[in-house]
Amino acid sequence: MNFGLNIAVTGLMSARRGLYTVGHNVDNTATPGFSRQTVFQRATDAQFVPRDGFQGTGTNIYNIERIRDIYLDFKYRAEKPSTNEWEIKNRNLDEVQKTLAEPTDASFRKYLDDFYKSWEDLTKNPGDMSFREPVRENARAFAKHVNEVASRLLKQQKDVLKEAFNAVDQVNSLATQIADLNKQIFMSETDGRMANDLRDRRDMMIDKLAEYVDINATEVDMKTLDGKEVKVMDVSVGGISLVNHIYTSEIKLVPSENDPTLPYPGGPTLDGHEAYVLKWSNDTEVELRSGMTKGLMDLYNGSGENNSFRGIRFYRNKLDEFAYGYVNEFNRQHIIGYTLRDLENTNPSNKGETNIHFFEPLANQHQAALNMKLSDKIEESITNIAAATNEAGDPEDNGNALAIIKQRENIKFFTGGVSEGTPEDFIKSVVSIVGVDKQQSNRFYKTQSLLEHNLDNQRQQVSGVSLNEEMGDMVKFQKVYTAAAKILTTLDQLLDVTVNRLGMVGR
Repeated sequence: MNFGLNIAVTGLMSARRGLYTVGHNVDNTATPGFSRQTVFQRATDAQFVPRDGFQGTGTNIYNIERIRDIYLDFKYRAEKPSTNEWEIKNRNLDEVQKTLAEPTDASFRKYLDDFYKSWEDLTKNPGDMSFREPVRENARAFAKHVNEVASRLLKQQKDVLKEAFNAVDQVNSLATQIADLNKQIFMSETDGRMANDLRDRRDMMIDKLAEYVDINATEVDMKTLDGKEVKVMDVSVGGISLVNHIYTSEIKLVPSENDPTLPYPGGPTLDGHEAYVLKWSNDTEVELRSGMTKGLMDLYNGSGENNSFRGIRFYRNKLDEFAYGYVNEFNRQHIIGYTLRDLENTNPSNKGETNIHFFEPLANQHQAALNMKLSDKIEESITNIAAATNEAGDPEDNGNALAIIKQRENIKFFTGGVSEGTPEDFIKSVVSIVGVDKQQSNRFYKTQSLLEHNLDNQRQQVSGVSLNEEMGDMVKFQKVYTAAAKILTTLDQLLDVTVNRLGMVGR
């Protein structure tokens, strides 16, 4: 009789644990990262009974495990880094495109048109100061616009570098958290049972890590000192372990040794022209294939050389190339002209001056767009605008002004680079490049986002909690519990009859 009671009790206990598991699933339906759990149940070992043979002894829930698809996790984590890489690239290229602002009322073309319109007006009356002043004012506005665009690109590049430093900090922090969870899971699973909720937290951390760097997360077999085989988590980046069970490696973002720009005391320089690289703590370079961190590094370092990504550095370089080339070519024409002669006869020679730079000469392309400005001579006096062709500097002489206007249409104004032609051609070329890059990044981002979304939906179909399924399991375990309780009650009644009433007939 006791044998039967034990069987009924195992049924009650198993049904109760099943109901507890259902309740845990239902309570965590909206919990981010939660994986549906299920009970694994089997019959307990049969017992040999003389004359009766083997007799069943009931049931036992030997484990409660998460429902996960390892393959889908692998695929999701393989696609997630690319999504984040192109998302950050797409967002920043959109900002670059807006900064260049073509065509708008605050575009290069608008400032160039205003500048050359004032030169056209000057040709009508070169000796009138009211016609000379707009030339200087529009030149200032044009140079200031170039400065402002360069400043916005520099600020954006600095912001990207700060984001990259934050991303590296996040990677190291997540690695530490994963290692800590590995330790907790290892200690919790020494008896062979799964630490489901801790594993969910770890998977969430690994998914988060996959946003920043491309990873390979695998559980590998390891033997303990007492000979037991256990699984430990290894998370690698570029083939090198970032997390090896409870141990972590650190990555750092440092200036490239191949870059000529040296860091100043107290921190790295931020002129936007030095390159940065990711390294392990042993100074070997981290090999990234995708991820937000790679996207940020490409945006910051990308110069477009050797078919590399065209990042903010590329567009800053193009703007510097424009400013340097424009200043040199414009000055080349301006210095051969003559300024307005001294109409008040205070100058003994009473002739116009030549070899006057309109823009301040630039030594090289480095930060040329930031440094573009009018020369001191032009700032000093608008009479130094060299509109004349002859040294007499006559008020009616507009020969050099006409040459400057014609120079704008010179298709060899810019030569020898990726962007050639007139100033407008140069700007159109750069704007066209950023348009193509933006379109490409947007297409890649949308494709990757859709792929990642589909994989995540597949994961949720496998691991997510379905209230309909849980209600079905609840009814099942409830009926099992009721039936086991009925068996226990029946056996109790039989026991009562056996003990208290059997043999009482006739007394």
